[in-house]
Amino acid sequence: MANKISVIIVNYCTKGLIQKCVDNLLENYSDIEVLFIDNDSPDGSADEVERLYSKNPRVTLIECPNNGQPYAYNKALDIAKGKYILYLGTDAFPTKESLIEMTKYLDENPKVGGVSPHLYLRD
Repeated sequence: MANKISVIIVNYCTKGLIQKCVDNLLENYSDIEVLFIDNDSPDGSADEVERLYSKNPRVTLIECPNNGQPYAYNKALDIAKGKYILYLGTDAFPTKESLIEMTKYLDENPKVGGVSPHLYLRD
């Protein structure tokens, strides 16, 4: 069975945030796949994902030219297997409860096409 959520992260030069973001997702929600799209970052972001997650079957690295976010999102959508799609930046760290509640709401309300969590900026 496919994962419940395919998380699509489009990246350009955020190497320092990658591990915190991806680890947060993997620790907080088991029914997930993470599609990490690197837009030809010169900071070694793709190498960092490869180093950290090459042996984790829930994380897929997609390297592509920097043709913009829409191009990168479409590349990820082509291979996403989840019932739901979550677009996420490397600077976002959703809680376990938020992912569970969003998917629960979508499951219970099949006419709803999308949901969004409350976003908080913490210093």
